Amino acid sequence: FKVEHLADALRFFILYKYGGYYVDMDVIMMQPLTLHRNFAAAETSDTLSIGAMHFDYMHPTITDVLEEFRKSYR
Repeated sequence: FKVEHLADALRFFILYKYGGYYVDMDVIMMQPLTLHRNFAAAETSDTLSIGAMHFDYMHPTITDVLEEFRKSYR
């Protein structure tokens, strides 16, 4: 899954470097997200999804995500 992992890494790095929103194209927005900041959608009760998220520039959570990604993926 090299292409998928590279896409994930780029997505995380861009959010870390610039901040902002990321939403997959298959997500249906029921309300505007303009008031929500620094979140990642939940996939299950103990798993985060990367289909919809927002982080401020260099937010500690996205920093932790990048570090975990670096350690976990080979």
